[in-house]
Amino acid sequence: MSNIAFYVVSDVHGYIFPTDFTSRNQYQPMGLLLANHVIEQDRRQYDQSFKIDNGDFLQGSPFCNYLIAHSGSSQPLVDFYNQMEFDFGTLGNHEFNYGLPYLKDTLRRLNYPVLCANIYENDSTLTDNGVQYFQVGDQTVGVIGLTTQFIPHWEQPEHIQSLTFHSAFETLQQHLPEMKRHADIIVVCYHGGFEKDLENGTPTEVLTGENEGYAMLEAFSKDIDIFITGHQHRQIAERFKQTAVIQPGTRGTTVGKVVLSTDEYENVSVESCELLPVIDDSTFTIDEDDQHLRKQLEDWLDYEITTLPYDMTINHAFEARVAPHPFTNFMNYALLEKSDADVACTALFDSASGFKQVVTMRDVINNYPFPNTFKVLAVSGA
Repeated sequence: MSNIAFYVVSDVHGYIFPTDFTSRNQYQPMGLLLANHVIEQDRRQYDQSFKIDNGDFLQGSPFCNYLIAHSGSSQPLVDFYNQMEFDFGTLGNHEFNYGLPYLKDTLRRLNYPVLCANIYENDSTLTDNGVQYFQVGDQTVGVIGLTTQFIPHWEQPEHIQSLTFHSAFETLQQHLPEMKRHADIIVVCYHGGFEKDLENGTPTEVLTGENEGYAMLEAFSKDIDIFITGHQHRQIAERFKQTAVIQPGTRGTTVGKVVLSTDEYENVSVESCELLPVIDDSTFTIDEDDQHLRKQLEDWLDYEITTLPYDMTINHAFEARVAPHPFTNFMNYALLEKSDADVACTALFDSASGFKQVVTMRDVINNYPFPNTFKVLAVSGA
């Protein structure tokens, strides 16, 4: 009997260091460096293992914003992933936020295949890889990468105008017969989540096609050994019939782990399916070069942008959403000034804390962590 271990991170969003950067010199049990340390410590017990990134790695953290602002290149982020020797990954919806040239340059720099079978540019898959096969002893592992088809509903049109997005369900249905012919083990790496409750099949959201995980499991679980998911930032480790189902949260706070066992007759079964907590231990260290990079990032975050006439700190988020507040008023007046609109509406993120009188780059990013673009809409009332 032999075992193969699969380790998964998803929705890391560029959180490499063990901090969310809300304050300088903060330390939290999170981030890709610490998650990778957990993986490396655990994988020693297996002769064969895979390390997988399930997308949304390129955007969403102060580090990613820093790279765009200072160099326009993802190379420092790519260096971390390349040094960790991932076996394969897939695309997330946020990979497109900085534009297609930036994404393509990143894909060229990565030293592992990024699989995505349902996003096309012209007549070819965007990443040049949709399905890949890996030989592990006498076993062939077939992997397909899939991404939520809902990206055109969110993304700037100019970032994706040359692309077409197909249903993950239909793409899997198309590829599975050939994968079954060539592979002993089938892994689906899907940057998307679940539209229905895994236990009873009750819809948990409006069925828009954004998440197709339940539909794929319901139709194809008998052919799938491991079903990796993400996008929803949930923590899931369970079995759907005989299929191991994983979703390892976000920001490197947990690692998904699945162990497959093969008996003497080459029958494959799920030995275990779990989430490994990302916790610190005395053997985890950050080397000098990485510490220096973090210091540069922290200095940039502490750069003072302006001084306001008064404090705009949010002490009660709910009240700031339902009643006038200096911070939301400030944001809305700025929008009115820039847009010439009649009405302005802005939302508070969960991380929003408002502005103190002295505003730093850290304050801006903590309040608006994603590069969302405000839009001016015409409302007819008809």
